[in-house]
Amino acid sequence: MVYRNYKVDRLMEKREALGKHRVIVLGLDGATFDLLMPLIRRGELPNLARLIEGGVHGVLESILPPYTAPAWASFATGKNPGKHGVVDFWEGPSQKRRRTPVSSRSIRGETLWSILSEEGRKVAVINLPLTYPPSPVNGVLISGMMTPCEEADYTFPKSLKGELKAQVGEYAVNPYARFGRNAHSLKKAIYWIEKREEANRYLFEKRRWDLFINVIQAPDPIQHHFWHLLDPYHGNYNEAEAKKYENLILECYKEVDCVVGQRLQKLDDETTLFVISDHGFGPAHKYFHVNRFLADLGLLAFQSPRGALHQGTRKVLGRGADLWRSLLRAVDLFDLRIKVLDNRVRAAIRERLDGTFSPPIDWAKTKAYCQDLAGQSIYINLRESGEEYEEIRDYIIGQLMKLKDPETQEPIIAHAYKKEELYQGEYLDSLPDILFSLGPHPYLPTSRLSVSSVVEGIPPYAVSGMHREQGLFVAFGSKVQKGMAIAGAKIVDLAPTILYAMKVAIPEGMDGKVLLDIFQPSYVASTPIRYQKPSPMEAPPYRYTEEEREEIEARLRSLGYLD
Repeated sequence: MVYRNYKVDRLMEKREALGKHRVIVLGLDGATFDLLMPLIRRGELPNLARLIEGGVHGVLESILPPYTAPAWASFATGKNPGKHGVVDFWEGPSQKRRRTPVSSRSIRGETLWSILSEEGRKVAVINLPLTYPPSPVNGVLISGMMTPCEEADYTFPKSLKGELKAQVGEYAVNPYARFGRNAHSLKKAIYWIEKREEANRYLFEKRRWDLFINVIQAPDPIQHHFWHLLDPYHGNYNEAEAKKYENLILECYKEVDCVVGQRLQKLDDETTLFVISDHGFGPAHKYFHVNRFLADLGLLAFQSPRGALHQGTRKVLGRGADLWRSLLRAVDLFDLRIKVLDNRVRAAIRERLDGTFSPPIDWAKTKAYCQDLAGQSIYINLRESGEEYEEIRDYIIGQLMKLKDPETQEPIIAHAYKKEELYQGEYLDSLPDILFSLGPHPYLPTSRLSVSSVVEGIPPYAVSGMHREQGLFVAFGSKVQKGMAIAGAKIVDLAPTILYAMKVAIPEGMDGKVLLDIFQPSYVASTPIRYQKPSPMEAPPYRYTEEEREEIEARLRSLGYLD
């Protein structure tokens, strides 16, 4: 984006708009009605219950694949990945093992906060993923997930970092960096939800704002690590362990509900509240190793001194890697590795093990591969798209839809798509050639090479929950309908809907639509949708240092995106 200093005269021209038609957005990373509704019915989450009873709620469709980085980029821009360019935690496909993590500079086009800043509106953007390095805004910004370390300059203005620590004491931009399956991590989650909210309260009081966005990350790591204890039907459910942790887990969600209550106190007739999640969540019982699937189809080849490795040799290598991974994971049963090993050290150990046991890909003989972290996409390795390209895509999609769990004979894939069936835009060529949805099926796709089978059980000590496409949407306020359920809302609809609620013209080119049905008829009648030409956006590229890359990789691995 273009970096600007927002001039006083520009702001004075828009001064009459400040304080009117404000919006609060509370993001709950990974929140799902599947988990929250039973708690609401039990009376455990009274503030969320009040929002649903007195506002509009429904499922919010995320993007595919439903990962944090592209989902929040779609929220911020109102555009699909083919237009904003982010589809994974990494920059584009590469035949190299080491890829560059995405950053705020990876998002092409205007964001909500840049649009509003240009309009002279005051913004506060707090802990939103993919906002590092922080961009200048007309207000304040504290970056979120993908911030490399606590020592980084993660605020705009830079002085805000010291100001916050002076006001609230310690402040962590990465409080879940070493989250694990233990009581200590849950207690930390409770602490950091409240500690960050203390900082939010300070900013609410001390800064002017027209749009206030903050994201609570805690639901995501909790559900990655503890889903098997929240779901009695999960294959790794353990009743004794569930009773051990149930009060602490419930306390985390109650703390989230307290934050919802804090937002309700900020509402007036001119302020609309949106509570949203970037994606939903569900159980993960087994791994689906996509590259093993492609290798078995003869579309991915490995190098060896004499050409392709013998099938039996590859299986031996795969079993060796599985054994070492199991041993390394097992140490976490005693919470030792988290305490004694630095993130970068753990990342280096993992990478060395993978390098030892993964036979290198023979790119000259490989026609398809999976490279994304959680593996819900496939790239075609051809120089040009043509007849062979389409034949390979059709063949892979057909085989994906036929794929069944060898143990249960249940399908693994719900839907498989060619990229142009889902997305369009100037960055379409950089997107995976095939994307697939798991629907409700309990599989965790991986791009791992050093494995011996297409499907294998997830060990009891690994992650037990993974993302789903069905997120959460709630709207509340004087402009919003009362007690209504809606269907069909998409994450790309949020940017134009928020701008409409603030009576700001919507830049042309957004894929999302204004969710008119959520608003009171009187507001819709008096507020026509207005459009404007988008501002040209330019962003100097950002490259993480090697240490920063390793820090980010270690945190992604702790959430189950890398293994």
